[in-house]
Amino acid sequence: MLSEAPALFAPAPDPVAVALDAFYAKPAKALYHAVELAAYARAGVRLAGPVLDLGCGDGTMAAMLLRAGIIDRPPTCGLDIDEPSVRRALRRHAHGTVLRGDAYLLPFADGSFRAVTANTLLSALPDSPEPAVAEACRVLARGGRFAVTLPTPRQRAAAWPSSLAALLPRQAREQLVARFEARSQDHLVLEPSAWLRAFRGAGLEIVTVEPFMGPDVARACSLLALQPLRVLSTLRATPALGRRLAGRLLETPTHRLVEADAATDAATAGSVLIVAERP
Repeated sequence: MLSEAPALFAPAPDPVAVALDAFYAKPAKALYHAVELAAYARAGVRLAGPVLDLGCGDGTMAAMLLRAGIIDRPPTCGLDIDEPSVRRALRRHAHGTVLRGDAYLLPFADGSFRAVTANTLLSALPDSPEPAVAEACRVLARGGRFAVTLPTPRQRAAAWPSSLAALLPRQAREQLVARFEARSQDHLVLEPSAWLRAFRGAGLEIVTVEPFMGPDVARACSLLALQPLRVLSTLRATPALGRRLAGRLLETPTHRLVEADAATDAATAGSVLIVAERP
């Protein structure tokens, strides 16, 4: 696998344009991915293939990473445990191949990849993350990089359900928070220091830690996900028109939030980008 051509990275376009193009009908996701891609850009992350896209979902993130110039070619392989996601990713053709598999037991030989990406995958694991981190390290070649994005406890604290819940009776508060937690699919929400210990315990060296998604973005994302704004999902019936309308409505406020989010520090970040290397 490691005989692929040298890296030829595309010029990095505007993260907001990339995210809005992919999620013009879902403004909350567009904003989250805009600040996520901006964090990659600030950290100067460039990942040469072959790349494993761990927890690839439907392939949208792989396509965004390629368009944003973060990876130099489509990932060699995408892997996800969810069968419907694998089928959608196969139809999208954003990877060389897509497999159904478990992050705790990767079906690849040692040192198969120069890079592994895992965007919000580790926080969705049902159990301890250490075995999955060790597996990612195992399939990396020497000098290969593991790039992940993860939520922190601050993300939940800044979201509107957390603020609203304090005003509600106990039963209603528990129901609201439970619905929010179910939608987030984050089972492991740890401090960055805990993730860094897991990475170092697997034998990885930390290259960079880039905080993103400050309180303003976290609140905006949760508000944009409210039911009334889901009417924008109808724009998917006419993608060209939908992208134009989303651009007009969302581009300027999204740019402002992304620019302000660059000042987010570790004490207030709702998410973090971590890049580690196998020595």
